Amino acid sequence: AQKVKLLRRLGLPEGSLLVGTAARLERRKGIKYFIDAAKQITERIPNVYFLVAGQGRDGLQLQTYGDSVGLNGRLRFTGFETEIAEYLAGLDLFVLSSLWEGLPRILVQAGAVGIPVVSFRVEGVHEVVTHGGNGFVVPSRDVEALLGRVTELLQNPARAQQMGQYARKNLLADWDYKNMIRQIEAIYQRLLTKKGIACERRELRWFKDGAAATGPANAIRHEENLKSIADRIGVSDPEVDFKLTETAIAN
Repeated sequence: AQKVKLLRRLGLPEGSLLVGTAARLERRKGIKYFIDAAKQITERIPNVYFLVAGQGRDGLQLQTYGDSVGLNGRLRFTGFETEIAEYLAGLDLFVLSSLWEGLPRILVQAGAVGIPVVSFRVEGVHEVVTHGGNGFVVPSRDVEALLGRVTELLQNPARAQQMGQYARKNLLADWDYKNMIRQIEAIYQRLLTKKGIACERRELRWFKDGAAATGPANAIRHEENLKSIADRIGVSDPEVDFKLTETAIAN
């Protein structure tokens, strides 16, 4: 249903294949590599269209580049997508062409709606993409490898569907924010206990309260409660990264 809606919104033929990405339109997101792969894939597969969602300072330059390589309407820039889940659910395949990332949450979002992915091998991707499971990981900047894996999945829809099912089943369990909160709380409890620091459960309730009140994005930013723990373990910054905090506790 979402794919039909997306095709109609973009005025594309019924039955078209849709390969999409979503990012700020700037150099580090590697959209040029996405376009280069798109050009070669469209020469092999007649009914595929490539979508770029997002805005940024390089938007006009990238559109001009897409025209210059001769994609002739097979590349569409959709602008900022207010309903990213609906956009992702309308795709057949999602591509991440970033040259560097922290944790690419867009891959989690794609998996949550059952869309397989092909991604450059950059930091954080291995935490989300199981190669051969919910998608493929290829060497960074390797257009041939990228287009090879995208073509493989477009020509094998059964395999793509299998990967999408794998993603939905496994990522929903692994990345459910309540489950993540429980795991983070357990790390604090274990390491504080190991260091001999008493910590009442109410001091860790900011994980649960924050998530319930404002969702997972703010569950890690309840400064007052986090600061009370951070002060006791010698961490000065109340918004310190969890891994740094874990190291501080362990030491």
